[in-house]
Amino acid sequence: MSLLEKDLIEDKVGFKLDPVTPESLISEINNAASFDASEFVITNKKESMSDSFINANFPTLCRSIQSYIQRIVEDMLKSEMTEDGVEIHHGAISGNPNSIRIIKEHIEEYLTNNGLLNSNFPNYYPDLTEAIFQEVFGWGPLSVWRNDPESEKAKVVGQNIWFMKEGKWELQHFKFRSMTHIYDLFERIKMLNPENKLDRFQNTELESVTEDGIRVSIMVPGRTYQPVITLRRQTVTNYSFEKQAALGTLPKEAIEVFKILSILNLNQIIAGPPGTGKSTFLLTMLSESKDMHTAYIESRFEHFPNILFPKSPIIHIQGTQRDIEGELENTVFPALLRHDIEQVIAAEVRRVEVELYGSAGERGIQKLMGTFHSKFPENIPGILARLSIQHNQSNGLNYSDEYLRFAENLHFSITMEQLDEKNKIVSGVQFYELNEETWETQIVRIMAYDRKGDSWSFNSNIPERIKSIAKIYHESDVERLEILLKELEEKYPMKEELKRSIGLKASRS
Repeated sequence: MSLLEKDLIEDKVGFKLDPVTPESLISEINNAASFDASEFVITNKKESMSDSFINANFPTLCRSIQSYIQRIVEDMLKSEMTEDGVEIHHGAISGNPNSIRIIKEHIEEYLTNNGLLNSNFPNYYPDLTEAIFQEVFGWGPLSVWRNDPESEKAKVVGQNIWFMKEGKWELQHFKFRSMTHIYDLFERIKMLNPENKLDRFQNTELESVTEDGIRVSIMVPGRTYQPVITLRRQTVTNYSFEKQAALGTLPKEAIEVFKILSILNLNQIIAGPPGTGKSTFLLTMLSESKDMHTAYIESRFEHFPNILFPKSPIIHIQGTQRDIEGELENTVFPALLRHDIEQVIAAEVRRVEVELYGSAGERGIQKLMGTFHSKFPENIPGILARLSIQHNQSNGLNYSDEYLRFAENLHFSITMEQLDEKNKIVSGVQFYELNEETWETQIVRIMAYDRKGDSWSFNSNIPERIKSIAKIYHESDVERLEILLKELEEKYPMKEELKRSIGLKASRS
């Protein structure tokens, strides 16, 4: 094989072509004592002393199989089948079932032909073939997390591994055996996307996503002291308000209230600190309005609404990670409007997305939803105004005028809190009422949570401006909402001082 061919394979496949030689086997066997033998399944097969010693060295077995499959890739190159080999490797780390099957067949063939089926392997893997596949072509010990559907997150710091379950991080008893093992995984993760870059100089962070919807975040030394990996996925499969009520996120008596709020053509924000369940609640609201022609905008693909709601007319679009000369406003959004979009969802409202709320009506959006990092509803229009000023620094915008603009275009917000590691709740639902005579903004709460009493209270006073906007398309639903709130208010009345609070009074100049 020529050097050019070797370089091409290394480039495409993502690992170095360094075949195992007798000398390297002897070297690794001599170093085998440094490996933690407590992680191995011990077999009862009777073997010669030399065979047993070699089989006990699991890393050496992985290297020999890696070399074997590399030679298969070389043969593909020589027979002009390189692209097939490359795609198989890409698919393996992405979670493509066909790619995994093909590579595992090669592994089993090697083990069978060489009498190695009873070799030892780390006991956190279910079997030998899976262990070798994950070590050489997959996610290593992180594959244990990938096979645990109950855990929503995993994190690696240095060689240590944590899994999150029910909102709590748990340190695992196993870990990556070396830093080299971690960096080998980085090389494979880079294959998830041809645009992925990762090095210790300029590209010290990497964000990517697998075919099965796992979000991957990496930071490497140069930016951090030790390498860091965080994996996230959606573990929720039932997006319904009945499920939210069963979890205690909202009172079961208010389920129909939230179903109506979800379908009204009003601009809304779900706000709260990180980890309070905003994204899950947003998707629950989408489950009620999923028949609308929707644009779901994310800075990077994370939530996959087309998979959650496969029969819904949802265009899932990657907006932009950086605002390149107003790309979202001037390019992405006008293009979406040409596809007859009725509803826009900004998965996370930041500086780049904030202008959507400032000019939603002008752009012909019937309905706008998004999540936002803020705990206090009174602050939301003000924060949006400040973000808008930061976003348009050269335009000399006036803060109070921007506050007025966002208070006018934001119709209601839902605020969320996390009570403890496990429990998340809706802490409030509030409308924004603009007094056109005084230009004063009032926050009108229709639902509020009391921590001390662990209970919710209600107010049925919906602002007239909000009702008139919502009734254009949903008159009977608004009437039904008023009836429900009056019934809830009679049972669980809200204290007068909670019903209204004052926002900033905008300048009329």
